[in-house]
Amino acid sequence: MAPFQRSTFLVPRLRPTPTVLAHDFFRSGFMPTRLPLSCLTMAPKFNRHSEVGIPAQPDRRVPAGVLSPKQLVKQELMTGHARALNAVPENKAVDGDRIDRGVALAKVPEDGYLSELYEQISSLLSARVPERQLRVEDEAPEAMPIFWISKWVDYSDKYGIGYQLCDNSVGVLFNDSSKLVLDEAGNELTYIEKNEKENYYGIDCYPDTLAKKVTLLKYFRTYMNEHLIKAGAHVVKKDGDDLARLPVLRYWFRTRSAIVLHLSNGTLQINFFEDHTKTIVCPLMGAITYIDEQRNFRVYKLSHLQTYGCTTVIFLSSFFAFSLARKPRADNCSVIKNQSTTLSIGLNHQLYRNYVTQ
Repeated sequence: MAPFQRSTFLVPRLRPTPTVLAHDFFRSGFMPTRLPLSCLTMAPKFNRHSEVGIPAQPDRRVPAGVLSPKQLVKQELMTGHARALNAVPENKAVDGDRIDRGVALAKVPEDGYLSELYEQISSLLSARVPERQLRVEDEAPEAMPIFWISKWVDYSDKYGIGYQLCDNSVGVLFNDSSKLVLDEAGNELTYIEKNEKENYYGIDCYPDTLAKKVTLLKYFRTYMNEHLIKAGAHVVKKDGDDLARLPVLRYWFRTRSAIVLHLSNGTLQINFFEDHTKTIVCPLMGAITYIDEQRNFRVYKLSHLQTYGCTTVIFLSSFFAFSLARKPRADNCSVIKNQSTTLSIGLNHQLYRNYVTQ
């Protein structure tokens, strides 16, 4: 039996001893020291490390505070292991299929978790929750969405829609259904073809066929940085974020009252035009986030709201998201176009009472 399976035994004496750390499972292959928080909703990307085949090595370094600068240099030289790296031809993408595309995409439902989101919100709406004001203790900051769209610019009449994620990475969903994402540092490109195959490039090393799309992405980034206000607080970069796989915009559409954005990690975001409020629902976190007119974040677990109740605004925001998740893609557009005006104008107690008492 595998050591990681035995570690779950209820009887302590049946669990593996510390010697299990010598098992190949823990010592072979690439072993990152930290993983990004985004692992809660997206598989990490190991393209660079797994491509060069860096083996896992135990960290035997002594804390820097007890070594002199000369000792530090000596330690780095002595603990390093010289080895040849696998050659990667210039201007050639790392093949996502060969590395980790199967791991990253195999477990993602075809509908991008919309069915799961539908079930969660359906449970809330069918619970006939009491109407009440929410307090600070009702909030669940630990369930805050990992990624959301903080800026966007619609150029779909010619090219597509550009957007900026909360970590300052940028992406474009082109009219031909291909997607291009640039990380926050501005160094790494991820190009996703229409068949969902992922390709990785450096910002200074990509094929000529992508030149126009990279130029457009840079234009969108410059425009958003210079002209648009960011939605939500800046996300502080953490250790392990270099392994984060950025979600991409799967699809979007506009109604007279809002723009609807659906990310590949399941996050459904609704930005209302009139009052600039925003609703973000993440099925993998089981939570709804409401951003008010002053750009204050309020995060609530759907299960908590189902038990203890919520405000009219939060309830109707959930109702709107429920309508979006009820039907896939094209069907959503017709449903929401018919309901969006009523929902955006009808955020009042009477509509709430009519719904919960029907």
